[in-house]
Amino acid sequence: MKKRILILMMIVVLVAAFPIYANDLQPVDVTVVTTTETTESEESALTMTLAEAQALAIENSYAISNLNRRLEDTKDLISNQKDLQSTMSDLLKLPLQFIPSDITNDYVNAFMIEKGYGVKGAQVQLTILENTLNQTIEALKIGAASAYYNVLLAQKTVELNNALYENAQGHLKTANIRFENGVITKLELLKAEMAVNSAKTILFNAEDDLKIKQLEFNNTIGLDLDREVQLVSAVEWVEMPSASLEESITASLETRPEIENKKAEFELKGIEVSAITSYYTPNLRQHKFALEELEEAEYNYKQTFRDIELDVRSKYFDLVKSERAIININETIELSREALRVTNLLYEYDLATLQDISDAEVALTQTEIGKYQMLIGYNITRMLFDNSIGFGMPTY
Repeated sequence: MKKRILILMMIVVLVAAFPIYANDLQPVDVTVVTTTETTESEESALTMTLAEAQALAIENSYAISNLNRRLEDTKDLISNQKDLQSTMSDLLKLPLQFIPSDITNDYVNAFMIEKGYGVKGAQVQLTILENTLNQTIEALKIGAASAYYNVLLAQKTVELNNALYENAQGHLKTANIRFENGVITKLELLKAEMAVNSAKTILFNAEDDLKIKQLEFNNTIGLDLDREVQLVSAVEWVEMPSASLEESITASLETRPEIENKKAEFELKGIEVSAITSYYTPNLRQHKFALEELEEAEYNYKQTFRDIELDVRSKYFDLVKSERAIININETIELSREALRVTNLLYEYDLATLQDISDAEVALTQTEIGKYQMLIGYNITRMLFDNSIGFGMPTY
């Protein structure tokens, strides 16, 4: 009896496991629920111009948000220092016995506050932060442009190497036919096969480099690393600046914020030294050290002019050198194209081999990639030169 019960239970379980069909053997209608939610990787590629990439880099920059926060804090500090200066001025007018001991024990510091050292110091800090903010914005633009251009260069490298790979495959087909007809030797066929393998390896490496440059670009402008971006701006030739080097130097000395920063620091040091030398007599070391620090601040202020001029001159000559390199490589490209044309002509008369053609194509491809790389380098160098006139790079 127990055995029969077990058998019946097993039958019930097996029946439940099989799918159910209608009596007329038609499939039962099933409602399939779908979702319209798509993952980020399934979204269409985000198109982006160079200007948009630069704006995004600034928007997502922690350095910018941190500087803005510090600017607001410094504005509050100026207000607090003004209140402290007013309070200190009132205290120092009192008879000595009514002045708190913590002030009389550090009378020089109290005297400096009363002379406006705290307010001036906060204002100097605000000036430096504002200038640093502007410099940081320009530096982010240059960094974003560099990352943007590197992706374009990698894309161009893949494009040219893909064409080279296709050419190598075509040469191999020709070599196989010529070998079967007894026109070329086994060695020449092997060389054609090696050329295909070499071109394929170079192409794969270029594709890997492109993926890396895309990741670096996304990281630079603050996008998710797996976000697909389509770059739509092109690398264009920008003419050399119309202004002369001397005019550029003159303009930089009028606009570079480092001059304002060092001048403000020098003036601040003057207030400090004035307070110290008023309290300490000339025969004391505090008096002497204060004058030496003031001299050093003045030297740093004057040295800033030389440093800026050096920066502008260096960036200008880098730009000239970059332009000259592009002119030279244009000539090299023309020579490489002519060499390939002649090699193809010689091949038609059996005076050159498929390997000679392949070598000429590789040389031309490498030169074209080199030109594109130099064009990008020129654009970045031009941005750095313009930056050296108006802003300079931030020093944190």
